[in-house]
Amino acid sequence: MNKAIRKTKILMASAEFGSLARTGGLADAVANLSAAVQDYGCDVRVLLPLYHSARHCAETARHIADVDHPFNAPPASILEIEVEPSVTVWLLACDPLFDRPGTPYCDREHKEWPDNYLRFGLLSFVAARIATWDIDDLWQPDVVQLNDWHCGLAAAFIRARFHADIPVIFTVHNLGYPGNFDMDIANVLEIPQEVRSTEGIEFYGSLSFMKAGLHYADEIVTVSETYAEEIKTPFYGFGFDGVIRSRLPHITGILNGVNYRHWNPATDENINSRYDSDHLENKSANRAILMNAFGIDPERCSFLIGFLGRMADQKGIAWLVEAAPQLIDMGVCLIFMGEGEPYHEQSVAQLVECYPARIAAQIGYEEKRERQIIAGCDAIIMPSRYEPCGLTQLYAMRYGTVPIVRRTGGLIETVKDANEVCDGNGIIFDPIPDDENAEIRGIVSAVARAMNIHKNEQEWRSLQTNGMAVRRSWETAAEKYFELYQRLLPSR
Repeated sequence: MNKAIRKTKILMASAEFGSLARTGGLADAVANLSAAVQDYGCDVRVLLPLYHSARHCAETARHIADVDHPFNAPPASILEIEVEPSVTVWLLACDPLFDRPGTPYCDREHKEWPDNYLRFGLLSFVAARIATWDIDDLWQPDVVQLNDWHCGLAAAFIRARFHADIPVIFTVHNLGYPGNFDMDIANVLEIPQEVRSTEGIEFYGSLSFMKAGLHYADEIVTVSETYAEEIKTPFYGFGFDGVIRSRLPHITGILNGVNYRHWNPATDENINSRYDSDHLENKSANRAILMNAFGIDPERCSFLIGFLGRMADQKGIAWLVEAAPQLIDMGVCLIFMGEGEPYHEQSVAQLVECYPARIAAQIGYEEKRERQIIAGCDAIIMPSRYEPCGLTQLYAMRYGTVPIVRRTGGLIETVKDANEVCDGNGIIFDPIPDDENAEIRGIVSAVARAMNIHKNEQEWRSLQTNGMAVRRSWETAAEKYFELYQRLLPSR
């Protein structure tokens, strides 16, 4: 491993990080990447809002600086903590904006906070301030890496407000969440007039945090190579495809990875029976305990499938709900875990009511339960309309749980179909554009194919062990990011 002699200082700004603030893959990605790039001679600071979920960290944190009050925001400060494995996190403390119940973005009723523009405007401003002012006497970044729309406005602040030339990378984890607000907000956030146009942050009459990142960053990174290609098109581009095509020389796809020390069924203390690819018979104990915990009747379950993730249109959950009665008739049982749009949560709750002992659900995220579902199910299903990368399929394969996925995004970079290659590790079904009923049939057909393979113990074991042998590590992703950092620096 070639490591730099001088440590490259990287500021990563994110709305989520590890267990401190997590709603999905963004938290895992930033936490693991920040740790992995440090092995390539990087000195990382992660800027994260101090949410209510991380409030306990403030008790032992070191005060770094108070922040000037931009656009009449409440007083704010930066606190420093160390998290495993030796990553420095700078917590943006501003209790009136961040110390609230609910998720980082929504209240307990899943309604978006109406002042999200101010909350993440402040996060973006502070990221830009750190990039352009020596806020710590001993530390100033060489490169700024912004993650998703919540931090996109920082790129515009860096270029147009502070007129700084520091390299900026904008990592797009999901283009479908753009952070668009009324253009009048530009006055509140004191955004320079010269960037409030179609050549700046304006997006069909709105102020777009996402477009700010896409337009003003030096380099754009998506979380898989396939997604980098998909977002050039109108369907996957969500209106940004024109901006994307204008930035093609500066767009790179780097696939997310898995921390295989952290995700290991042979050592995972969260599951009830540990196992590896040579002792897969121990996996069945997790299945039995999981069904008992969720009230699933083992006598009526020939195939147990889990769904983990946001209950949102993107994840194809509406198709899965519609397909559920047919799956039940086939002998399938389903366990859902996640949260999201109230309509989808209610649809899942109705399924549970209609099919007691066959379908179960847990609304909300819990890491220990997530791991128990992954270890205990026969398969994990991901019928996503689009999937920039996806990590659940990688976690599932590591635990010998076969992924059933729709052919899109990072799913097709990580899952190999059992019928298409000799070393298959999952089931892939094809998208059927503009035909909702066909999509439902695709799910049912894919599950039927999985169940047919499941009847042959040797063939099923092959799918499991092939998946468990897959290695998509963060070290590989970190190496590519490090190369990108170094490519940006010499030109400055």
